[in-house]
Amino acid sequence: MLSPVELLSLVTNETSSFTLDVTVDKFDGGKYEPGEPFVIRGTSAKAGFLYLFYLDSEGHVAVLFPRRDSDNRVPARQPFQVPGPEGFRTWNAPGTHRVKAIVSQRPCLFSSLSPSSGGDERQPGAQRFHLPPSQEAMFHDVLRRYGRHEPIRSPELGGVPPQQILGKFAQDEVAFYVGPTTDE
Repeated sequence: MLSPVELLSLVTNETSSFTLDVTVDKFDGGKYEPGEPFVIRGTSAKAGFLYLFYLDSEGHVAVLFPRRDSDNRVPARQPFQVPGPEGFRTWNAPGTHRVKAIVSQRPCLFSSLSPSSGGDERQPGAQRFHLPPSQEAMFHDVLRRYGRHEPIRSPELGGVPPQQILGKFAQDEVAFYVGPTTDE
């Protein structure tokens, strides 16, 4: 069992074992209005378990996928699209938003997620983190380092190689802008 923070910190500065390519429907660098729906498309060179994290411009993070009771397996070399008909929505904070994607060959069970079915008010269906104050401070440090592309190691995992926990894995990220768009 890992917290979402531990999964992010495990893979952030590591090299993927295989290729993963993800994008949003308006592609990397696309522009969205606050609250506008979007989908994520991708292809993984190996079959595995897909995890998606939404990071907004203010440092808020939620687990976008898998959603409660959903199957997060993706096939090898076959295009996938998430979510289904319910869609994801951009959050309201203007600026650059990112979706971090990870495919691991072993499934992860997350600790520290909200047990409520309501999810995150910014992203219906997304799952919020509930962390004790010390883990909350570590999480914000991880996000700060992540934004600066600095080395990150989770002290709780003692520098264990990610492959020992996840098996082979891949990661990718797509960035897009959220804010008012003008059509002039």
